[in-house]
Amino acid sequence: MRLLQEQIENERLLSKNLIEEKESYLPKLKDDLYHWEEKYKKCQSVEKLRHKLGVLMQEYSWACVINTEKNCEKILNEKKKLDKMNEKYQEKLTELEYNHSNSAQEFDKIKKEINELTQKASDSNKIQDECNARFKQANQNYKQVAVEIKKLNAIMEKKRRDQNEIRKKLDEDKQSSTKDYESERMNKEAKMDEIKKRLGEINGVEKFKLEENKRFYGEMERNNRLLTDKKNELEGTERLIRNLNKDIESLKNARNDQIYKFGDYMPGLVGDIKQNYERGNFKEMPRGPIGMYVQPKSGEWSLAIEACLGGLMSAFVCGSYEDERLLQQLIAKRVAQVRSRPRIIVTDFKAQLHDSNRFRPSDRNYPTVLEMLNIKDTVIANTLMDQRRIESILLLPDRNVVRDVIERTNDNNTNEAFTTNGDQFYGKPSFKMYACQLKAPKIFIKDSERAIQAKQAEIEKLTQSIQSLRTDMTGLTQQIDANKQLKTQNDRQLDHMRREHLQLTNKLKEVESINIPEPVDIKVFEDEIEQLENEINDLKEQIEKVEKNSREKKVEYETARKEMETNEVESNRISEQIDQLREKYSQYEKDKNGHKDAVNYYKKLINDNEPKLKEIDAKHQTEMNELEKFTNAALDLAPRIETKKSPKSLDEEIQNIEKQIEATQKLHGNEEEIAKKYIEMRARYKKITDDIKKQNKFLDNLEKALRKREDAMALFTESKALRCAMDFQNYLNSREYHGSLKFDHQEQKLDIIVNPSKLREGKESKDLKSLSGGERSFSTVSFLLAL
Repeated sequence: MRLLQEQIENERLLSKNLIEEKESYLPKLKDDLYHWEEKYKKCQSVEKLRHKLGVLMQEYSWACVINTEKNCEKILNEKKKLDKMNEKYQEKLTELEYNHSNSAQEFDKIKKEINELTQKASDSNKIQDECNARFKQANQNYKQVAVEIKKLNAIMEKKRRDQNEIRKKLDEDKQSSTKDYESERMNKEAKMDEIKKRLGEINGVEKFKLEENKRFYGEMERNNRLLTDKKNELEGTERLIRNLNKDIESLKNARNDQIYKFGDYMPGLVGDIKQNYERGNFKEMPRGPIGMYVQPKSGEWSLAIEACLGGLMSAFVCGSYEDERLLQQLIAKRVAQVRSRPRIIVTDFKAQLHDSNRFRPSDRNYPTVLEMLNIKDTVIANTLMDQRRIESILLLPDRNVVRDVIERTNDNNTNEAFTTNGDQFYGKPSFKMYACQLKAPKIFIKDSERAIQAKQAEIEKLTQSIQSLRTDMTGLTQQIDANKQLKTQNDRQLDHMRREHLQLTNKLKEVESINIPEPVDIKVFEDEIEQLENEINDLKEQIEKVEKNSREKKVEYETARKEMETNEVESNRISEQIDQLREKYSQYEKDKNGHKDAVNYYKKLINDNEPKLKEIDAKHQTEMNELEKFTNAALDLAPRIETKKSPKSLDEEIQNIEKQIEATQKLHGNEEEIAKKYIEMRARYKKITDDIKKQNKFLDNLEKALRKREDAMALFTESKALRCAMDFQNYLNSREYHGSLKFDHQEQKLDIIVNPSKLREGKESKDLKSLSGGERSFSTVSFLLAL
């Protein structure tokens, strides 16, 4: 069985080697076959090419005729179109001149009416002002009288209440006794004076303590604010130092590569973009950062230009949204924070530069941002004009000329400007100014070493400032703690004094609640009652006089109000008429100017079409002469042929066919030898491919047979091992032994386990050497019988 297996393996290896050997030179044979097949096909196609060449020559001659006819027809259509346009322009011009005349007449008429109504409105406003003054004075007088009546009634009511209280008290005192309580009264007053004196002392101390607490609290608040300001200033200074260190690191790296000025991540990002473009992942090479493509012409304007462009300096420009998505993925790998990522602008990559004269300010004394920049790429220049309108932003030497240039001008393109220190100014809709946050340019730096030294000197100053701030913060913290302790002591003392104050107040109320009758003087109360009665009568007379005056003032008020309302209605009516006429005035003025502009526009169009018509006539005559020449040449070759191909494409086909014929004639020799060689190569290639297929089929059948034999052998081995183990167990059972056989066919090992009956309840024995001589002999015999 094993020998047969080895023979099968050897046979399979031989077949595989044979297949590999044939397959190794099969590609070369296939290339040779393809080469000879191409030669054979080209030899067969020369005559067909010659015939096709003659047909194409005839088609080419008539294609030239058809193309010239189309050009003549196109020129005639263009001429008809221009004639038709001129007729429409003339009709429109006549209509517009008539409308312009009518609009001008209506415009003058409405202007005259507006002037008349404006004069009426002015007179009416003067009358209205006088009525308003009279109404205001009458209203004020009427309100003063009403207030005076209300005040007198309140005084009289108070007098009556006082009179009733005195009468009630007089009745009570008449009934009281005349006993003498002078000693008790003096004792009560002495106790009250003592308590009040102590309360006054407590109130004075409490007031002083509260003032102290207020002062302590104010000091604490002031120191806390100062401490907060110092902390914020310290954080800002530390942040500024970190930014300056980053700038210094970028400037040091920028000695070798200027791109480091835009961030440490930028060189790696630009490298990723170039790799992806070389692999074909980008349709167009993205431009960026923009700051690498621009350079100021003069260092004087570096800060102003950098402040103007701002975040655009580190932006990238893409030609499509697919490129933008890929660029966003590359940026996200390099920059984790979304806010720190550079901006991406999507625009069409055009080689032609935009027309900057259209939006150029009229003031030529000062340059624009575009004029003071050297831009290396047209796409970058167009992007900056689209995104920032740099062609209309002026650069001014200082703020003294800003208002004269951008605020007091009628030019719509003059609205924004920057000064040399980077300040930004807007002229419309209202004048605005924004101070520049930068002290010096960060990108457009000429001398990096000097910039590094300046930043290092600034860092040293800031470091000294930080030490001073920390000293101040320590002092403020100590002051706050000291004030807190003093305030806590005062709070404890105030609590003690408030408890004492409450006790004394309660004691004072108890003393005051002791009722000691007072001696009564009835004559005094009667005199007061009589005096109040006289005052009440005087008030009644005064109220009657004021009410009479109030009625007169009310009549004056109503008269002034009606007169004012009447005049106001008339003024409103005149104002409405003026507003309506002004709307018509504006509309007619707009129509008049529009008609005037339209007339000039159509006259210009008609004048522009005249040279075009002359040029079209000359061009048509030239095309007709050429058509006659082409037609005569085509009739000499063949009758008219209708074709849709252009002369250019037919000429290219003719040239290609001529080249093919010439190349075939030079390259190939005898056609019989080429055909014979091709048939031999094809037969040889077919024979080898058939042999490879047969060998592969043989190997497949051999693999199937081998797998089937292996499966049968495994099943046979397993059944024999199971039978042997069962027989071995049966022989051992005859002596009440217990054991088993374990076959390992992979490792070719056999494990024999025997347990005599006297050891079943004890420890298992798995080693034959540990058995006695008789037990071992019986186990060996059982094993041999089982085998």
